Amino acid sequence: MCVCAFSKSTGRAYSIEAGCSNFEEIRTEGHAYVDKSRYAALLSEDSSMCLLVRPRRQGKSLLLSTIQCLLERKEHLFRGLAVHDEIDWHDGGVPVITFDLSEASATKGENPMEGVKMFHEFLRKLVRDNAKRLEVEVAEGMPYGMFKDLLLAVSKKTDGKKEAAVLIDEYDAPLLQVLNKNDGMMDERVRETRDALHSFLHVTKSSAHLIHCQIIMGTNKFTLSDMPSQMDHLRDITHDKRFGAAMGFSWAEIEAAFGPAVETLAGSRNETVPDLRTEMSRRYGGYCYDGYQKVFNAWDVSCALQKQFVKDFWLSVGFGSWLKKLLRPNVAPALFEKGVIIPELCAGNTLDKGLFEALRNNLPIDERQAWRALLQGGYLAVVEMKDIKDKASLVLKPPNDFVAAVVRAGIFEIFEPALRNALQNDDMAKVLKETSVFVQSKTYWHIREIGEVLEKEVQGWYAMTWAALQDEFVSEQSTLKGRADFVFEGTENTHVVDFGMVSGATSNTGFTPEGVLKSQKRESERKSEIDALLKEKTMQVRSYVPTLKNKKPIRRWVALFTRSRGELVHVSEVSEV
Repeated sequence: MCVCAFSKSTGRAYSIEAGCSNFEEIRTEGHAYVDKSRYAALLSEDSSMCLLVRPRRQGKSLLLSTIQCLLERKEHLFRGLAVHDEIDWHDGGVPVITFDLSEASATKGENPMEGVKMFHEFLRKLVRDNAKRLEVEVAEGMPYGMFKDLLLAVSKKTDGKKEAAVLIDEYDAPLLQVLNKNDGMMDERVRETRDALHSFLHVTKSSAHLIHCQIIMGTNKFTLSDMPSQMDHLRDITHDKRFGAAMGFSWAEIEAAFGPAVETLAGSRNETVPDLRTEMSRRYGGYCYDGYQKVFNAWDVSCALQKQFVKDFWLSVGFGSWLKKLLRPNVAPALFEKGVIIPELCAGNTLDKGLFEALRNNLPIDERQAWRALLQGGYLAVVEMKDIKDKASLVLKPPNDFVAAVVRAGIFEIFEPALRNALQNDDMAKVLKETSVFVQSKTYWHIREIGEVLEKEVQGWYAMTWAALQDEFVSEQSTLKGRADFVFEGTENTHVVDFGMVSGATSNTGFTPEGVLKSQKRESERKSEIDALLKEKTMQVRSYVPTLKNKKPIRRWVALFTRSRGELVHVSEVSEV
């Protein structure tokens, strides 16, 4: 991944070259390198068996390339780097086996088995290429058998004195490609691809005694979720604070490596460097995986400095189709405000469980699984890590305003057809209910520190959705004659809508006579509250005179929401009399 060329005479950056993930090329060609060598040394320690997940284009391949060069003891590449004086460059290093699965594909071919056969052949070629580079021989066979034979051959070549290091990049790419092609749905091709991938990866456990260290990197963990016994030797360090800044750039690193390019870009925008930092923070900053260390998106920064303009480079590709499948039943408005809490997801050995199983069986996706997938995809960041009811939890939120906008857009794309259909049919009651599904989560883990949803918050959620649907939409702030929260232009009617907030449903106070009477009293009080508010809102919405120029018939509506969770509990049309 990345970065920037520098003048050997001055050490100052003078050009940017985004896209290089080969550590040796970066160092020999004179490109600048944001020094991550200490992380490479830590990961390459003996007996290190790690799984590290980061979003696409964040520097995973470059870090693995750095680890490979370090293990192969290419000392000249590390001169001037932090780790140089801490390594014994004369111990000969260890053999390194590398597998890059980013180019693997099981989506080709007319039938599932044809695609899987091509995937098997791809894995065989990877083993052959490693055997050739390490100067050992491996007999042809199934990919997992060839992988095991490769480990044995490397050990035999060194008379058992050295085990090989295994570095696997984009381990989940083959499966994600198939899921994207299938719109997140499971079929025979997905199952066969998964089984082939799992059989291949399982070798790293069954032959662990032949492995010096093993580092697996990818963009998601859920593809391992239904095989915990095969991969339980891996230590999940995705949210480990020791590796929170292993990828991505701090602002200090950006200025140190790309100082002149930063100054040039700021000057071209008639800004100061602090102004540019503020803008880049809004667009590229806020990524955090340990609740502590925030970094900038490395790809965005590299592209912006290379092209000398600020744009959302990383976000331009949007969502994968399998991610969209997760979002419809799991939308949380609080996500864009204070964040959401994900219990039992922290540093340690925890692998995502249940998500892949749900995809495999076409079952509904649990809300927390959806947010985990968005976190691993780079659309959420860890605001903090906290203990909630003695369980380690992550507090998640979009890293910056621009990522939040893309998440909203991706979510809206899923809900838009049903909403537009309701609009075309002039069915305002359905519009309100569909929008409620869009903005309302049914989970218990939203952060509501104030303990109450305000009417203006609900108005904001609905306004965001409706403003995206059409232009003929007016909010309360624009209306002066009478009072209503929204005016919505339908195909045949003008709809006037007013919102109100009421108490939530009565909780169970027990089955004793006293408890039943208490519940009945609360429910009666709640009904009286709803009736009184309906009467008040009915009078308000009847008095409202729309300012739109059209002469369409006017239909008036009242919608009531709970203060506790912002749930839509009542929709009624108000008669003119």
